[in-house]
Amino acid sequence: MLTRKEIPELKIKKIRKGARCIKERSFPVGNQAFFRVYKGDTLKLTVVAEEMINDLQVLLHTDISGQWEDISFSEGSEGKKSEFSIDIPLKNCGLYRFKVKYSFNFGSTWYWDNVPYTSFYVDPPSMKDIKMYTLIPSVSGTIKDWIQLLHHIKDMGFNAVHLLPVTELDASESPYSAQDLFNIDFSYKNANDSRDLHDQFEEFVEEAKKLEIKLCIDLVLNHIGITSRVARFCSDWIATDSNEKDTHKRAGCWDGLKWIKWEDLALIKYDHADKNIRHEVWYYMKKYAIFWGNYANYTGGMIRLDNLHSTNVPFFHYLMEAIRREYPDLIVFAELFTDPITTEKMVFENGLNLLLATPWFSGYAQQMRDFIKFIHNNYSKIRYMFPINSHDSGSPTQEYGHVQATIPRYVVCALMGTGYTGMSQGVEYGLPKKINFIGRQKKWEMSANSWGIDFTQSLKKIHQIFDQNELFKTGGNIKFIDENHPAVLALYRYRHDNPQKGFIILANVDTTSEHAITIDFKIHLPFIYDRELWEKLSGKRVFINESLLKVNLAPCGTLIFEV
Repeated sequence: MLTRKEIPELKIKKIRKGARCIKERSFPVGNQAFFRVYKGDTLKLTVVAEEMINDLQVLLHTDISGQWEDISFSEGSEGKKSEFSIDIPLKNCGLYRFKVKYSFNFGSTWYWDNVPYTSFYVDPPSMKDIKMYTLIPSVSGTIKDWIQLLHHIKDMGFNAVHLLPVTELDASESPYSAQDLFNIDFSYKNANDSRDLHDQFEEFVEEAKKLEIKLCIDLVLNHIGITSRVARFCSDWIATDSNEKDTHKRAGCWDGLKWIKWEDLALIKYDHADKNIRHEVWYYMKKYAIFWGNYANYTGGMIRLDNLHSTNVPFFHYLMEAIRREYPDLIVFAELFTDPITTEKMVFENGLNLLLATPWFSGYAQQMRDFIKFIHNNYSKIRYMFPINSHDSGSPTQEYGHVQATIPRYVVCALMGTGYTGMSQGVEYGLPKKINFIGRQKKWEMSANSWGIDFTQSLKKIHQIFDQNELFKTGGNIKFIDENHPAVLALYRYRHDNPQKGFIILANVDTTSEHAITIDFKIHLPFIYDRELWEKLSGKRVFINESLLKVNLAPCGTLIFEV
């Protein structure tokens, strides 16, 4: 017999979509609108009504406290009765949302603002400025040696250390091809130290925390060594390929022209058809991330997600939920190479804090100029780590044609970026070629004598300028004043609260030729006239009493004027 299903009751709500009332908002609106702020800051929002309405009340409907609630806006002072503002202390990291609602009759009837919900992400305060040094374990001796290296890193002004994976190495001896995801490789063991390797490693972690150095722990989620414990004992966790003798499908990457197969890496199968096996894989890899993330979190640091663009998306959502529950203040730094729409979607949905920028692909002045504009234009939504090079790229000598390119390129990355920069090991001493991080190797002796160059004092000066001026730790505060010069990058970096105070930064990225550049202050910076500029690297002072500043820059020359 046919049985009719129940018809649910439609409850009439006291709140409804309102007519146009709010004409100005201090926050972005739209279906994809979101922005970023820091934990510990105050969220300041302002709305302006279409007209002055005596009985108008305005509330913010938000989940900022962890549950949905309404918070009252304050009405503007006399003469600004149509303006409403609200200040909310930000106490927790995470993704939150809000929408404005208003009433004309003391709350008897409420109306929604006729724009979508706005989202915002609260980042960890430890992310406000990052100067990161990549330490390559295979050429840095034992854990005891790494501890000593921390003091050298700190002395140069770096406040974060990216540590390549230290897990037990598989047959290829690549740090990205693990034999065991939880054990530390025996080659890093301190001589004559009977302690467990994890105890030794934790001494390194404790020293980093003592020196206020954030650790960036590298996580490899997509693949594992072909003869690893996982591949041998849990072969059903590995994707299969009948063309391989061991039937393990190999991981790889697309280099823009062809597919590169990594012969030493077995691809982990996160989308297994059997949900029980799928759960085993997800649970184990989550535990791996939680285990190593603990060390990063202890130092106020971050995890680095290797090749995130290749990671299984459902698993990644599951992983990020677990990480955020366990370590809400942990910075998540990702290597993510994909299209802009997918990038923004992944950043928003998963709360990624930092993405890797690749300035070494922008060797010429115009390319770099466009890249810097891109980073600043996206700052409100996406934050980019802007290093001079990485462990995967070439050295500055290889990437930019001459070792002397190191300082002007680092000035560009550190002082023209948005507060997140760094370099890989050996750059401070003019490393001629990229370090091959694969293989158990003897400790490299890296010092001023290694290649006859010492950039450490110059790096220290750049970091001091960076540290002493908050304007370098934000975005959207640049104005290029170089008229698209073919070799010289010149911009004005200003304070948001006082645009007439800032820095003029010039860098000749040509490694072979001197270049002249003329800056027309009348066009670009009219307030500069009759003011003194202080060149921070040399200490010289220049008084400006003309509208034109003519400068000759030697190959790889830099000037940093404080206004």
